[in-house]
Amino acid sequence: MLAQPQTLIAWHRLGFRLLWRWKSRDCGGRPSTDRKLIQLIRRMWSSNPNWGSKRIQAELTKLGIAVSDSTIRKYRPRTRRNDQTWKTFLHHHAKDLIAVDLFVIPTATFRILQVFLGLAQERSKVLHFNITDSPSAAWTARQMVEAFPFSAPVRSKNSNRAVRNGLQGGRKVACGREP
Repeated sequence: MLAQPQTLIAWHRLGFRLLWRWKSRDCGGRPSTDRKLIQLIRRMWSSNPNWGSKRIQAELTKLGIAVSDSTIRKYRPRTRRNDQTWKTFLHHHAKDLIAVDLFVIPTATFRILQVFLGLAQERSKVLHFNITDSPSAAWTARQMVEAFPFSAPVRSKNSNRAVRNGLQGGRKVACGREP
């Protein structure tokens, strides 16, 4: 059978459309929750913020309405937290954030080199990098000082490699500049 590519694509799309229409059909299942009950649950949540779902379930049972605990939790009004999102945080503080990493590069002659890389997050600008074949705590601390020569001493940093390289608690080990 010979057919045009557009015809095959059209048949394929029609087949998917029919498949998903069939899979999306209403097969009965659980009856939907009454809209008035949902409004009542939400009003009870809003009026009594200290009540839990069990307490609301008990109060509804007193009114002769049998509802499961999970149904009550499902229709809890969504409250928007006033916490700052990561996007907002990064927008406000990107100019002050830096990233420092130590990583390994194998050479063509099978030597292992350690690379120190310091980046400014605002523009992904390389602030400092250096390469060595035998890093030490003193070398790593020296790289931190060279990367940020005019800044205040590092007070804290989050690094899973800090302890391995001798920088416990963000102290500048070899430079004599401790907080």
